Amino acid sequence: MVGSAASALVLFAQKIFLPETIAVGGWTSLILTLIFFGGVITFLVGIALEYLSLLVMNANGKPIFFTVDRHTDQLIRNYFSPDKL
Repeated sequence: MVGSAASALVLFAQKIFLPETIAVGGWTSLILTLIFFGGVITFLVGIALEYLSLLVMNANGKPIFFTVDRHTDQLIRNYFSPDKL
């Protein structure tokens, strides 16, 4: 991701400051468009895979999160006891 952002900045700067160095017209616009939409597609695939992993975890019967009942722990009960306050 950093590499594509860096190359996009270099290409954009070359298009603005040194346009005579670009041999083929439209090349910069094409590459910048491909880099942008490639990043958007990668981001959306990541979101879809996160959602898919959530569905698989639910289908397997595994909880998304779990809680631990610690009301019987003596150390915690002593720490929050009203006698200490």
